[in-house]
Amino acid sequence: MSTQHSAITTHHTLTDPGTYTFIVRSPHVALTVDLAVPHAVAEIYGVYHGTTTDIFTLHITQRHHAPHTHSTCSIRTVLNNAAVLTATNLIHIAHDADDAVATTDIHTLLLSADARATVTPQMEVTPSNVHCTHAATATPVDRTQRNYLHTRGLNDHEAIAVLSAAFTQDLEKTIARSLHATII
Repeated sequence: MSTQHSAITTHHTLTDPGTYTFIVRSPHVALTVDLAVPHAVAEIYGVYHGTTTDIFTLHITQRHHAPHTHSTCSIRTVLNNAAVLTATNLIHIAHDADDAVATTDIHTLLLSADARATVTPQMEVTPSNVHCTHAATATPVDRTQRNYLHTRGLNDHEAIAVLSAAFTQDLEKTIARSLHATII
């Protein structure tokens, strides 16, 4: 039996300068943000915690059509048991989008050997005077950090909880400060 997941598909075109924040929370999201005017800024954030057989599917596209635009996509995922993340992120900088800045970082903490993360960052960049970066990691809990917390009296469950919270803490604070965000 195959399980079908209904994705929330949303497309936002930024037609006024300013900062627009998008918080992705749904487990299955296809989000496209078009930066259509100079000085438009898109911030895309998400934090996911997966347990048992949770499946997260993210398709995020940051398209720059105008000069002097800026987009950021930052996702943190903590996966346990057989939870799975599949994420694709496309940064597209059109030929007229000089001086655009686009960044993507998608990082996953794997709490079990059965948890899986597949992240595919992509870039389509035409102009040469832009700044684009992408980063993606999937890593198990650091054994040294875990052992250190054990020496401080924490059991294994408590140590993993502390390390998981630390992994997502900065981004969760950023999300909490995003007062006028679009929740997806």
